Amino acid sequence: MSAPSLAERYSIISKDAFKAKRLLATLRSHHIKFGVLLSKRSKIEAWEKSLKLSQMTLDKTFKEASEDQQNVKNAKLSQDDFNLKWKATGRIDKTRQILVKFQSEIIHYNKFRLSYNTLANELKGFLHNRSKTEDLTDLMYKMQKLMLALELAFKNQQYDKAVLLVSKSDIAKEFGYKKK
Repeated sequence: MSAPSLAERYSIISKDAFKAKRLLATLRSHHIKFGVLLSKRSKIEAWEKSLKLSQMTLDKTFKEASEDQQNVKNAKLSQDDFNLKWKATGRIDKTRQILVKFQSEIIHYNKFRLSYNTLANELKGFLHNRSKTEDLTDLMYKMQKLMLALELAFKNQQYDKAVLLVSKSDIAKEFGYKKK
């Protein structure tokens, strides 16, 4: 065993209390990351619904246009009626604009999804047993509760209490706290 450093000899905080302080900093940063992950998840779910609705609308329009073109070929619809329905009303241009906007949305969605996946991959060690939003929300609640208790203990310089809180906490163990 090595001799304690000068700072350790004169420090009023034990090594375990320093570990508890480092754990508090880790909990804070992960709590923020989990919050960002949850907000991104809800945004992705809403975005996917919007994209599906846009895709269904475009599919319906393309199907109708295809049927009308087929009717023109089969002489069931005159070219003038087709032009009136699609070109004169500006429906073709509107559909093109919707398609361009949809393609742009897909690109933005994919970039956003990539950032979500990157963050989820970074936090996968904590997420592997949690499949539901409620599980993650529960974890965040427990983390916040522990953080508040630790902050209060450190504020009141109750270092032994902070060490005790951390040593009894399952959350602390999950985040790598080990008392020597």
